[in-house]
Amino acid sequence: MLAHMLHPMPMMAPHMLHDVLHCAVHMQDRRLSVVEPHVTESEDTFTVEAHAPGVAAADVKIEFDSESNSVRIKGSTSSSAHTHFIEFTTAFGHRAVDADKASATVEDGIITIKMPKAPESEAEAATQVLIPVSGTVNEDASNSADGNAYNLTLVAAGFNASEITVEAQKNAQPHRMQQDGLLRITGESSRLKRKKLDEVYRLPRDADVVGATAWAVDGLLTIRVPKRPASSARRIPISLEAAGASRRKIPETAEREESKSDEEAEDAVMV
Repeated sequence: MLAHMLHPMPMMAPHMLHDVLHCAVHMQDRRLSVVEPHVTESEDTFTVEAHAPGVAAADVKIEFDSESNSVRIKGSTSSSAHTHFIEFTTAFGHRAVDADKASATVEDGIITIKMPKAPESEAEAATQVLIPVSGTVNEDASNSADGNAYNLTLVAAGFNASEITVEAQKNAQPHRMQQDGLLRITGESSRLKRKKLDEVYRLPRDADVVGATAWAVDGLLTIRVPKRPASSARRIPISLEAAGASRRKIPETAEREESKSDEEAEDAVMV
């Protein structure tokens, strides 16, 4: 009976054991902060706190992306025995923020970002843009590269250019996906009785309706809406005035001279 209860332990192939040991050794060399950033909200500010033990303030990079309305925290610091790094992205949802007034500090392994909210009136501001309709083809627009603009062509037989109204509504905060811009086309033909236009289209978030053009020629209505240039990430400055914020950054020459003391300190780190 005892023989039926005992099962031989499966042996691990030598190459599999080598891979496991190899991964374990290298995991000790790289330490990733896995604590999710903590976001708190007050009446006028978002506060983001992220744990980044072992990452020096000078190695931290914080950027704001207006398209996704988010901040990205990234950084890594290497010593003789370990590399500590952090990489997180935190979004602020549909609430508009003022990245120009944002600030950040790094102290005792904690990154703190202060992101002021934009005024509510600015977040809700929507702009109406009337796009004039020409009776002649816009040669400059039609000959430009298609990759730089969105083009829409509709059948408008029986409509004169003066009988068509093209109106665009853009939102001041393009990251608010539920309020993307709208393009509305209306008109009534004086030549064809009961012939009307009433079309609504949702515009992509990078559509620049201010520079849009339209023309109605030979029964076709063409609308060209340029694309806004891709927004570049905005760097958020990090204050180094906090106590102890920069003392962990060791110059390369000093790091070689103090390698022995570094190794002794790293031996005290629990793995």
